[in-house]
Amino acid sequence: MDRRKFLVVAGFGTGLAGCLNANPAEETGLGNETGGGDTGSTTGPSRATDGGDPGSETGENGTDSSEKGADKNGDDESTPEKKGETDEKEKKAKQTDDSGRVIRFPSCTRAEVTGTFEESDVAFASTGFFDDGLFGDTILEDGVVFGEDVPAPFTGTVAFEIGTGSGVSRRPEKIIIEIPNYGSDGTIITSVTTERSDFEAVSDTAVNPRARDCLREIEPEGNDGA
Repeated sequence: MDRRKFLVVAGFGTGLAGCLNANPAEETGLGNETGGGDTGSTTGPSRATDGGDPGSETGENGTDSSEKGADKNGDDESTPEKKGETDEKEKKAKQTDDSGRVIRFPSCTRAEVTGTFEESDVAFASTGFFDDGLFGDTILEDGVVFGEDVPAPFTGTVAFEIGTGSGVSRRPEKIIIEIPNYGSDGTIITSVTTERSDFEAVSDTAVNPRARDCLREIEPEGNDGA
């Protein structure tokens, strides 16, 4: 069954089949999804001084030190905001699910989940891609059910990687799930699902905080994206 979903759009900013906010100006990016279909469907101021008062703030060169401070603060005014944005992205890049497993998105094409998986636990990834200029996505298309697809319990890292084909390889403390490149213009991992309740609701557990930027990187030229 072909579970890929395509949207004929001028740019990806108009939607990620529900994964991306329809308003490209918003910075919230992706959010939890409920597909409603089959599991696996694709879808400070200065003071003036006269310089003669010993208590003045004028330095040896006649420059008001408070003005220097004001200028310096003015130059760095945007730094805290930018730093805050960076810290927030880094925080989101390392997330934890309800079971205590650590979820990371090292790059646009790789996601990792580290922890312990018991019988019937799941690990699935969803993607976004451009194929011949058209945007599409997959929802819970690539992954494993522990105890069915791979042995359980398992303690280690489950890694999702965009590759040339699809398949699952197992090592002592690592399971690698290769995801095919669904789009001719590129494919990125948008989210992962590691909680059974999210899996049954066709939803995500953790969203790639850089998904919007990743999609911009692979969006074909000529598309009127965000």
